[in-house]
Amino acid sequence: MADRASEWQRLSDALALLIDLPASEQKARLDAIARGDAALRAELVSLLRAHDARSALDTPVLDVLLISQEKVEATLPAWSDEVIGARYHVLAAGVGGGMGVVVKALDDRLDRVVALKFLSSHLLENVVARERFRVEARAIASLDHPNVCAIYDMGDASDDRFFISMPYYHGETIAAKLARGPLAIDDVVSYALQAARGLAAAHARRIIHRDIKPANLIVTSDGVMKILDFGIAKLGGKAMTAPGFTPGTTSYMSPEQTRAEVVDPRTDIWSLGVVMYEMLTGVRPFRGADAREVSVAICEGELEAISALRRDVPGALERLVAAMLAKRAGERPATAKGVARELEGIE
Repeated sequence: MADRASEWQRLSDALALLIDLPASEQKARLDAIARGDAALRAELVSLLRAHDARSALDTPVLDVLLISQEKVEATLPAWSDEVIGARYHVLAAGVGGGMGVVVKALDDRLDRVVALKFLSSHLLENVVARERFRVEARAIASLDHPNVCAIYDMGDASDDRFFISMPYYHGETIAAKLARGPLAIDDVVSYALQAARGLAAAHARRIIHRDIKPANLIVTSDGVMKILDFGIAKLGGKAMTAPGFTPGTTSYMSPEQTRAEVVDPRTDIWSLGVVMYEMLTGVRPFRGADAREVSVAICEGELEAISALRRDVPGALERLVAAMLAKRAGERPATAKGVARELEGIE
């Protein structure tokens, strides 16, 4: 078990280092980290693709982290045509990302296409990771809100692979949209409002997402925002995380989250503020050459005014984003419901 915990920590540390590097520098750093370890390299490639907005371009997806259509042969099984749980007929091979592998499947019982998310192979024997995966299923299942990804079912395949069944959404993540540049003001307000409403519903159930970012926000073909991937959610005050590991994606972490402190719903408000800033300007508010520099910028850096980067942003919207990005949690809007109310008043 100690070896598995070490493997998980090594992967987490490597990903944190790579994720905020410019694309031009990622390959060289990846080569250095994974020299002589093909399995580590393949898993990191899979995780990086899930975070890379460019790999999401023109992809008619999605459900949880189903961003890249490419297969990483070294880490993903060829599941096409397999039957899972006696009712799910796999239609497409697995695609990796984050903690899980997602496959497209047909629910034979209800005759509908679904997305099945399985725990990644390298975590199958990690008790903490398996429990966090189950928390994801329970967290989503306890919510019933139009802006939160639904969950249909959960179970174990014949070979003890735990999975959750979710809708197979057709749409585009905010990450994919951002790859084309800043968004229209009306779209930013609409998407942020829907995300705030979804978070308010989650927070009312004592669920903190803790990884709000563009790749975890999808806009369906009907224009409905869905919050994805509660895999590292803090449910009922109990966080399912590996020892010594701070969950989340560095660029979207709140100051308290980067310091591995106890967090409350205001950490999600910060993260949504980062996403809103990025949707408005096309850049993240706090940047650096690596994860450490980004963390320092988050905790100590000055926020560049949105108006210095884009002139057509309403003052009320700029002030709201700045408030959401206050370094001290107590200076941010107190609730996601309050954020939603402010967004409703912006014209």
